[in-house]
Amino acid sequence: MRIFPSIITRIADIILRQSGDDYRYVYDPDHRNRPQGTFWETDSGWSNDPKDDPKSENKFENETNYTYELTPDDNKYFEAVKEAENTGDFSVVQRMVDEKIKQSGCFWHGTPSGDLRGGGTGLHVGTRQAAMEALEARIGIPADGKAWDGTREYGKTLLAGRNRIRTGQFGQYRECGYNSRENGKNLPEEDFYPQDYTVPVLSGNTPMDLTWKPWIRPVMIVGPMSNTPDSYMSDSRANGQMRSQLTKGNAKRGYYYRNEGEHVGSISAVLPNGNAIKVKTNSPVTYDDLGNIIPLSQRFNSKSNDIRY
Repeated sequence: MRIFPSIITRIADIILRQSGDDYRYVYDPDHRNRPQGTFWETDSGWSNDPKDDPKSENKFENETNYTYELTPDDNKYFEAVKEAENTGDFSVVQRMVDEKIKQSGCFWHGTPSGDLRGGGTGLHVGTRQAAMEALEARIGIPADGKAWDGTREYGKTLLAGRNRIRTGQFGQYRECGYNSRENGKNLPEEDFYPQDYTVPVLSGNTPMDLTWKPWIRPVMIVGPMSNTPDSYMSDSRANGQMRSQLTKGNAKRGYYYRNEGEHVGSISAVLPNGNAIKVKTNSPVTYDDLGNIIPLSQRFNSKSNDIRY
């Protein structure tokens, strides 16, 4: 995994400067060469000549600049990434990202194909556990216990057979949906590839494509809601109302509800479609267009359509 651009050998600090709406990192890993005042990065170094201002007519129009307000947690994050690069263990970095996800109020959604149109009862989001259970009930459980993360093709993924599921490795009540019986066939006893059992049929009678890469990712609700997580509806009522509104063509607002199926007792939400959410990645490290690591404070931003932020 590439963590740092080749021009950077270590991260000790990042100084940030801002000029209007144009942005760029200013690197000073050794705390020695910090330019004072307003400076712009050029091919030959730092310049305070106004003609080098990114907004100047003399600058290339396609040059993108970045700046961020760093927080103390960002510095801790960069140090953790630096350590992870040296050891190859990103568990600490991942925990920091997972905590940021919680603080940001993210829900989770799983999809076999990336299609966010939603089904007959809308688009469902919930806890990570609920999203995982819902997706795996539709298409199967990876036998290695790793989540569907969008990196592996469905047809090349070994799925858990009945014997493995019954060990309790994946939790209770997992023998349902595809993991019980599909298309009139019982789930194989041993681990299997989907094409050797049967390919699941999704909403709209669409067969699962073996080249699709299913994923479960954090999402941020940005569409209007009819209630709050604290004033949740019952599972059946929320889904019934959304189904009715979708049928009538007037579904505009979502509903929070208390799960009676996946991750029982947790709070989920049903939404008209994917326009009500912003999808994010829970990858431990993301990069901007210049190859720079994006500070943790800038990620999980509900105003950004970019999955990295």
